[in-house]
Amino acid sequence: MPKETRSLVIDGELMRVQHIVIEKEVKTSDFLAEIARTQPLDTGVLPRGCVWHCRKETVSNKIVSVYIIERPACLQKIQFKASNDEEIKELVLSWPITLWFVRCIGEAIQDLHLACTKNFIDEEARYTKLYCLLMPNQHDHGNEEVCLGNLVVKDGLPLAKRIEELVAQTLESLWNSDLMPHYENTGINGLNDWASQSAANPEFHKQITFPDHKRQTAGEMLTWLLNNEED
Repeated sequence: MPKETRSLVIDGELMRVQHIVIEKEVKTSDFLAEIARTQPLDTGVLPRGCVWHCRKETVSNKIVSVYIIERPACLQKIQFKASNDEEIKELVLSWPITLWFVRCIGEAIQDLHLACTKNFIDEEARYTKLYCLLMPNQHDHGNEEVCLGNLVVKDGLPLAKRIEELVAQTLESLWNSDLMPHYENTGINGLNDWASQSAANPEFHKQITFPDHKRQTAGEMLTWLLNNEED
């Protein structure tokens, strides 16, 4: 029910009759929460190629955010060294569409997860099927985070630029035989075979059977990363 009040207000040489109608009263905390819910989120500048950004506040008042960077299918040049005794090889691989999941806590980059897909992310992004990219240096055969080794991202840059730098440095880094994936039943015998087939067919990635990712969809991966900030 609306509340009504009438009062006499004396302001210097003037007097007025004031009629106030209060339509509704709510708690200040509820009002602020509703504003936050209905107003668009200001994300600031996003990294290049970012197709999805989500964030949440944890019970310990940490802000966890995940940026998804999408890269189109391409002929990707990599450097690979199988062992300490072998020379560095430059291989060109027919890569599918890749998704780079960068998790941050506050302004600090926490970890990087890499997956591949058959289709670009669209309005049904959360249902995008994920597959393991058959590259080394990923924990649990490509199901967990990328091993970043000695990679160092420059301090003093905005977060968006640091995320871009992380992706660039990962692509340019020296891949090695640590944490090698399984190639059985994939259609390739390893990176050398992958490169050989790619030289003959730039779209060879379409013939590779990439294993299903443990996080079956982009939405499942995103949810898991947001809710497991300590992992």
